[in-house]
Amino acid sequence: ENIFVFQDEWRRTHFSCEETQDAHLYDMYKNETFDNQKQFGRDIVTAFDDLQVVNVLAIAPTQSGKTGSMLATIFEFTRKDFITANDMRVSLQNVFIFTTHSSREWLLQTQKRFPNIMKEQIFHRNQYKLFIKRVQNLQNALIIVDECHIASKVDQTLFNTYKALGFYDIHSLYKKNIKLLHFTATPNILTQHLEDTWQKSAKVVYMEVPKHYLSHEYYFQNDQ
Repeated sequence: ENIFVFQDEWRRTHFSCEETQDAHLYDMYKNETFDNQKQFGRDIVTAFDDLQVVNVLAIAPTQSGKTGSMLATIFEFTRKDFITANDMRVSLQNVFIFTTHSSREWLLQTQKRFPNIMKEQIFHRNQYKLFIKRVQNLQNALIIVDECHIASKVDQTLFNTYKALGFYDIHSLYKKNIKLLHFTATPNILTQHLEDTWQKSAKVVYMEVPKHYLSHEYYFQNDQ
């Protein structure tokens, strides 16, 4: 039965971080993210403020600004004046982005939309072995997975990657303070899976889209 066993006293271990705020990240956050993306980033960090949580599913419609939301989340986790109840600050060196797409084009585009210092911390599916090598011994890390609904079934790439990293060992995630952040626009049964399997260790956060946002459904219904 694929359900984690919890001990109520388990919490993520605290690790201090005294790293200087990255100026390039701050500039990108200030100038290249929209208000709803900034708010979504804050909402995600607030979900992790519960130290029992190691897995957050962030649901945002297609073309609503997931990349900007990731940037905002990273800014919140690495900011010097961390403002949540628990000091959860993370070194920018311990933030990694992985997509289940096997697209070099995605990789190059995404690298351009994050600070240069993060260029070697962004991976696509065909680089999963390198991703495992880079991430396997980290503590106090934030792992962001884009399009998490792809290749996530048993024996597919994301499942095998997590298995190799020990991410299905819930106690290890708590001890190492590994935070898993999954982005998707098409959650399908993922929300139910989280509730059934990850239980108290997971939360779901929804993006509030601005009124001027036009979805794929809007264009479809208007024959566009």
